[in-house]
Amino acid sequence: MAGAVNVILTEQAALKGLSRWAGTLLLKDEAGKPKAHAFFVAYTRDGMGEPETRPITFAYNGGPGSASIWLHMGALGPKRAAMAEDGFQPGPPYQIVDNDSSIIDVTVVPESDSSTS
Repeated sequence: MAGAVNVILTEQAALKGLSRWAGTLLLKDEAGKPKAHAFFVAYTRDGMGEPETRPITFAYNGGPGSASIWLHMGALGPKRAAMAEDGFQPGPPYQIVDNDSSIIDVTVVPESDSSTS
């Protein structure tokens, strides 16, 4: 698809020096007709310079057999689900903790789920 890309932001919020966005990318064909929508969530750390000049890491997830929660809450997002010492998830009540291994301090991370057409 060599057409235009429109970004529609649906949320912007701050969380402890962090900006995050949820939105939809509208992908168009050469004639300008809509071809697909792709949902995304993006994270940036505030005060780390202009996002336009920072590296960008695209992360794709979702689809059959892979819930997007683990991309956001298990790997790249600013928060993660707390795990037990043995690496397994403990039973409820579940705990959410800061993700000290998140890469958002060094790169902008838009995370995209499955596209729909």
